[in-house]
Amino acid sequence: MTEPSPHNGFVNAHPMAHHRWQPSIEPGKPDSYAELVESKSASFEGGQAWAARADLRLFEAPTEELADLTVDEHIGAYYRQVGVTWNGGTVLA
Repeated sequence: MTEPSPHNGFVNAHPMAHHRWQPSIEPGKPDSYAELVESKSASFEGGQAWAARADLRLFEAPTEELADLTVDEHIGAYYRQVGVTWNGGTVLA
């Protein structure tokens, strides 16, 4: 970490898609073996954001193609302690 940052690159405030296993993310819905869901935070608290320098290395994985990804441009690195409450969501598939 190099210095306090006035911004933080935080993305968890936006709706996100996740893959999950039961119980259903929608209250009152039946359990599901596998769901693709959208969730968003119900509440959030965050500490001081810090600017940082970072190197990103992606390695071979038996079930992913991560090593094929390349980093074309570093736009920033940040560290911040966060606390998020997740309270439900929507089943997409």
